[in-house]
Amino acid sequence: MLSRINEIPLWGIALAYAAALIAITWLGIVFLSPLVRNVFKPETRTNELLSYCLLAFGVFFALLLCLLAVASYQNHDAVKSLIGRDASSLGALYRTVSGYPEPQRAKLQSILQEYVNFTIDESMPALARGERPMRGITIMTKFQTALMSFEPTSKGQELLHAEALHLFSENTVLRRERARTISSGVPETMWGIAAFGIAVIVIMLIGLDIRRSLHFTISGAVGLFFGMMIAVISAMDQPYRGAVRVDAEPFLLLKRQLMSPLPDGSS
Repeated sequence: MLSRINEIPLWGIALAYAAALIAITWLGIVFLSPLVRNVFKPETRTNELLSYCLLAFGVFFALLLCLLAVASYQNHDAVKSLIGRDASSLGALYRTVSGYPEPQRAKLQSILQEYVNFTIDESMPALARGERPMRGITIMTKFQTALMSFEPTSKGQELLHAEALHLFSENTVLRRERARTISSGVPETMWGIAAFGIAVIVIMLIGLDIRRSLHFTISGAVGLFFGMMIAVISAMDQPYRGAVRVDAEPFLLLKRQLMSPLPDGSS
């Protein structure tokens, strides 16, 4: 079910959020507006009071949406950049072990090819489904064992081996950073505050005492805007899932440009 939802394009999700918010607001206007107006019944300038409240509250809520949007975009961009750096690091490591003598060269290259295939075919699709694949750790542990077992026999091989160890350490750090980003995103507390803010705005919109057609028009426009904004922010807040998720393009480029032809199977 979740995988099907993640395949919905962003415009479809945005329209769904907006439609839901508009529906809630319009149902509130039809069924709850008399109750909300009773709260302000002693006040003779209800519309003016609610307009001031909407203006003041709307400014702060807009600032909150801006903060959420910036945080989500930065997180999404950081994950995308990290995936590119991870692939580049693997490419540099692959080129370095290409200088090893046989049979170590073929073995090390084969393991790196296996990891790239795993990332493209298993890891990224699993992350899109909300799962955490663990086989990548096993593959890179196998690479580490093979790398550590190599014994240089010349000064040139010593320098090459030292560079390979350095690149492997860098890639290990990048992979750990990428693993931490799986659960990154805007804190749930901030989303709770945003939900509370929308609820307050909806209640104040419902309380306006104006012509019904105008009431529907104003509340519909507000619901459309806020719904689409929340949809875009929430989609970007899940960099590995949803309509705007990051993909394995850097690894695909690495596979095509540096590792081709690759064996279909790996393990």
